[in-house]
Amino acid sequence: MPKKWFEEAVEAGHVYSLVGVARTKYERGHKYEAYKMMNSLVSDYSPAGWMYQERSLYCSGKEKMMDLDTATELDPTLPYPYKCRAVLMMEESNVDAGIQEINRIIGYRVSPDCLELCAWFSISKGDYECALIDVQAILTFEPNYMMFHGKLHGDHLVEFLRHHV
Repeated sequence: MPKKWFEEAVEAGHVYSLVGVARTKYERGHKYEAYKMMNSLVSDYSPAGWMYQERSLYCSGKEKMMDLDTATELDPTLPYPYKCRAVLMMEESNVDAGIQEINRIIGYRVSPDCLELCAWFSISKGDYECALIDVQAILTFEPNYMMFHGKLHGDHLVEFLRHHV
């Protein structure tokens, strides 16, 4: 049913709704069709950062990195490309570069999810003091923030980190 609504919105001239159609295709296992749809969006309309960000969801490797970089060039305030690049750097065991990358978006926009990512990177590095600072900053924004995908209250992590600082 959502696919039908997105398609009707596209027919009415809401270009952004093509993203919804692409995501429904992706959810049904049609990754290549979703990619082709986003590819045509990128080539048929004036490029915008969100278009490249969205297309990056449907590709991997160098193509993904190029789309993430283009998204950032067109709109440096989109947090997803920074977070994705930071995680990819972590997967390559380059923790410092991952922290540096996530700090680039924090320079534009401070958000609890970016601070949480930075805290986890610091924990993996053994820098509990930096992690504690990040978690305390999160709790300043959202006192009831649940970390680790909603499984751990931020206060519990603060207590853990204080014992290691």
